[in-house]
Amino acid sequence: AGGGGMVVVEEREHALARGAHIYAEVVGYCASSDGADMVAASGEGAVRCMKMAMQDIDQPLDYINTHGTSTPVVDVKELWSIREVFGDNVPPISATKSMTGHSLGSAGVQEAIYTLLMLE
Repeated sequence: AGGGGMVVVEEREHALARGAHIYAEVVGYCASSDGADMVAASGEGAVRCMKMAMQDIDQPLDYINTHGTSTPVVDVKELWSIREVFGDNVPPISATKSMTGHSLGSAGVQEAIYTLLMLE
């Protein structure tokens, strides 16, 4: 699968002043890595990243769009990571790659767009 995408991230006041349709607001973020193995991560990097991204938010998450490549090892580690962070209070989760394929470099922006459109 190939493709691309683009999202505009700007200050809220600027978006409001120009009358933009606001799909979402960034309230937390993080970038992390998991050096256990290039294709078989331990899941600890994902746990660290989710916890750091949520440390300053004051409301529960409504939805998680998983990486969800349908590879047993990666999917199991991803679900383990989510359970480590949320315990028994896991928000609804799903993945879209079964419908769109894995576009590799553009997967992140495409997944963000799909998620924003689904939540709207």
